[in-house]
Amino acid sequence: MAPMGSWSAAAVRKRAALLALAVVLGGAAPIPCAKPQTVLRRAAELATSGEAEAALHLLETFLTKCSRSLNDVDSAVFHVKAASYAGSAGEPERAQDHLREVVRLLPAYAPAPQWHARLERETAEIFVHIGDFGSAEPLLASSSEELVGVSLSEAADAANALGVVELELLRPEQACSAFEKSLALLKRVGSAESRQVPALHNLATCQLQSGRTEEARTTIETLRASSGDDPGLRRQAELVEAQVLLREANLKQAGTILRAIVENTKADDPIRGHALFLLATARFDR
Repeated sequence: MAPMGSWSAAAVRKRAALLALAVVLGGAAPIPCAKPQTVLRRAAELATSGEAEAALHLLETFLTKCSRSLNDVDSAVFHVKAASYAGSAGEPERAQDHLREVVRLLPAYAPAPQWHARLERETAEIFVHIGDFGSAEPLLASSSEELVGVSLSEAADAANALGVVELELLRPEQACSAFEKSLALLKRVGSAESRQVPALHNLATCQLQSGRTEEARTTIETLRASSGDDPGLRRQAELVEAQVLLREANLKQAGTILRAIVENTKADDPIRGHALFLLATARFDR
C-alpha cells in the first residue's frame, strides 16, 4: 500500500504528461523506445512549456529502458540535457548524477575537438548553475584551451567564464589570468571594444580583490573607453570605480556613484542589485 501523500499534484501532472507522450510516440506503455531525436525533441517541448521536471523524467525513463539503443556520443547528449532540466527543476543532486555521466562519456567526443570542447563548456555551465564551481573549473580550463583551435571568440568566452568561477572559488590571481587571456583572445579576433566590456569589468574586479588597486584603476579607464556611449556598459565601469573608492575609504564619492547607479538602472538589472548591496553594507554617513 502506497504511503499517503505519495501522489502529489505535481506527480499527477507529470504522470499525465508522460502518458500523453507515450501515446504520441506510438505506444501505450510509458515511453517506448522511440528514436532518440524524437524523445529529445519532445523533452525540449516540455521544458519550453515550463515542465522541466516532466522533461527530466522523460529522459531518465528513456535512459533506463532504452539505453542499449544509444552509443556513448548519444548518451552524453541525453545526460547533459537531463542535467540541464534537473537544474531548472531545482534538482541539483539529480543534475550532478547526470553530469558525472557526461564527464565519463566525454572521451567519446575526442575525435571531434570542437564538439568535445563545447560539451565541456555546456557541462561546466550546468555545474555553475547548481553551484558546483569546483567541478566546473577543470572543464572550463580545458574548454578554453581546446577552443583556441576552433573559435577564438568561443575560447575567449570560455576563459571569461573560467575567471568568474575562479572568483567564486576565491582565487583572484587565477581569475585575473583567465580574464587577461579572454581579452587577449578577443583582441586577436579583432572584436569590437564593447565586446571586451564584460572581461574588462571582471578583470578590474579581480585586480581589486587581489589588492592591485592601481592596475584596477588603469583597467577601469580602458573599460570606460570601451563602453562608448552605452549607458549600461558605462555603469559597469562606475560600479567597479565605486568599489575602488570604497577600498580607499572615499565613502562620499563612492556613495554618490552608487546612488546614481541605483536611480538610473532598471529594477531587474544585476548592476543595480550589486550597487544596492554595497550601499547597504557600507557606512556612508560616518
